[in-house]
Amino acid sequence: MDRTTDALYHSAPVNGRADLKPQSDSRDATPTGSDLQMVRELAAPAAGKKSKEEVRAAMDVGSRNLQWGVTLMISVQTALFFVRQSVLNGLIEGGKLPKGSELPFPRSIVGTVFLFVVAAILSRLGARNAQQYRHYKSQLISARESGITDLPIKNTARWMYALYFIFPVIDLLSRLYIDIRFQ
Repeated sequence: MDRTTDALYHSAPVNGRADLKPQSDSRDATPTGSDLQMVRELAAPAAGKKSKEEVRAAMDVGSRNLQWGVTLMISVQTALFFVRQSVLNGLIEGGKLPKGSELPFPRSIVGTVFLFVVAAILSRLGARNAQQYRHYKSQLISARESGITDLPIKNTARWMYALYFIFPVIDLLSRLYIDIRFQ
């Protein structure tokens, strides 16, 4: 058996069986129908796996953005409390407000407007993530070959938009409560 290294390389085992016949020149051979079918079968799971990974990644990104968005809103709300306290103390020490008074509504509403702007930005980012997830999921459903059905896509991400706006609404309502109660 006088086989070259090149001929041995091109006669590598396929499906666990080695080809013991010498090949003439395997680089010039055209693939047969069964070869093409085998390539398609081997490539199909990898494509499906990648699609599932993309859908999971989109869902994961949306979940992480929601977590970080709520954390950011809580942090901004906390910072606003201390900024408002500092402004109020400065106004009281400067003699512009009597001791024991509350921060004037026009000064307080600036922080609430800022909270609304941050909530709008986070809500838009969440909407974009949900749109991307729905797009990936619909492509995955249309390309499914296994016949296994998945739960339909629902618009449950819409509550996320309202979640961010709860913070400025609570801020505004608490300010209105203070104004009504102390008048």
